[in-house]
Amino acid sequence: MQIATSKIGFINVIAPHTPLIEANIDSLGQSIKNHLNNGEAKILLDFSGVSHIDSRGLELLLDSFEEVKKLGGDIKLCNVNQLCTDIFIATRMSSYLEIYKTPEEAAQSYL
Repeated sequence: MQIATSKIGFINVIAPHTPLIEANIDSLGQSIKNHLNNGEAKILLDFSGVSHIDSRGLELLLDSFEEVKKLGGDIKLCNVNQLCTDIFIATRMSSYLEIYKTPEEAAQSYL
């Protein structure tokens, strides 16, 4: 899985460039864990390169969300396409995760 990482101020941006499915989810999980191990618990997932997500991807997001919350941080999403948005709504994940149109909007929400 290709994953780009960057920062917007103190926000860690993780941008996977592949579907979040069982076959390739481990590297995203490792990337999130690396940030948490470094005490970086404010994470923004940029979904601009994610075409779809399966149940394993949803499970990883929920598990990561819970771990980040324990550390006083948050995971937010941006650039989520309509298919992924529909999946988040149907699975009620949208009640846990904040979804924004742009990385800048998401970063502002941390202030």
